[in-house]
Amino acid sequence: TRTVSRDAVAVTVGSDECRPLGEQGDILLIDPDEAPRDGDLALVRRAGDPPALCRVYTRPRRWYVHPVTGKPLTAFNEHRGADVRLLGRVIGLQRSF
Repeated sequence: TRTVSRDAVAVTVGSDECRPLGEQGDILLIDPDEAPRDGDLALVRRAGDPPALCRVYTRPRRWYVHPVTGKPLTAFNEHRGADVRLLGRVIGLQRSF
């Protein structure tokens, strides 16, 4: 077992767009209070778009996110109110066969 924050949520993947990392029906455990480390999976939302599963790469005072679907890299700085928001780090995945 693992301790998670009170704000942690479970999210069901709704399509196979993120294969092979996330498949339709997978359940992701997202913890918004756990800071991502370099290369971690995270749920990210860009203004006007649905949440996306991304790899997060950390650099001094800036994070880069790369959607697992292969779309272009997006840079954002959470402290400057950019239109990209980190919703939380993926800390667990449940897949049913």
